[in-house]
This record gives sequence, structure tokens and C-alpha cells, in this order.
Amino acid sequence: IEQGLLDRVQNAIAGVGLPVSLEGGPEATQLLELMRMDKKVHKGTPRFILPTELGQVQIVEDVPEELVLQALVSVGAD
Repeated sequence: IEQGLLDRVQNAIAGVGLPVSLEGGPEATQLLELMRMDKKVHKGTPRFILPTELGQVQIVEDVPEELVLQALVSVGAD
């Protein structure tokens, strides 16, 4: 997504007191294991609801595990 939309989403999340980073949190691999227990898992694979533009989202099921781990590390997971 574009940086402007990312900034708006992060500001909205932070504005209601929710965290926007995982610094000091669990390891990325541990988070991925927990994600596999989420209600959005389909056939053992996490589904992601991703913003594509303001007011629009896309459901994505085929995200490679390595990309998920990289994303988790990029927001502060160990």
C-alpha cells in the first residue's frame, strides 16, 4: 500500500491506544505459530485482510511464510 495510507492506518490504530509495533515482544516464529490458531486460518494457512486503498481491503490466503516472518520482524518482533 502507499505510504500515505499506511500512515493513516497506523495513526488510527495508535489513536485508539492500540500498539503499532512489537518491540520487546515475542519472536516472529512464535507469533506465526499463534497466528495458525486464529479463526481466520483456512486449511492450515493464515488469511490476511489487507488494506489496498482507503475503504478497500483484500483477503489474501497465499502469503509465503518467509514474507510473514519478514513483516513481523519489520515491526519489531525478534
